[in-house]
Amino acid sequence: MIKTFNDKRTDRLFKKGRYKRVDKVLAEKAVKQMDRLNAAIYLEDLYFPPSNHFERLEGQHPTRYSIRINRQWRISFEWKDSDAYEVLFEDYH
Repeated sequence: MIKTFNDKRTDRLFKKGRYKRVDKVLAEKAVKQMDRLNAAIYLEDLYFPPSNHFERLEGQHPTRYSIRINRQWRISFEWKDSDAYEVLFEDYH
């Protein structure tokens, strides 16, 4: 379950389906991925479907994970005790 968001824009996107400067199709895909994240009980639940491209981030963010929306955009988050924290919809490039 999603417990916290990293910023107000990601929170608004999840709750209202809107995000400034992002087209409607991309916003819908992001909300769908956040719905999957919200429904996950175990971190391993996010490995499926494989199109999630679920991965642990390395480098500056070794405690964060991500689910890919497309080549440019991701949902990143921290995972603790079956919950997602600091969820962020971000341009990863």
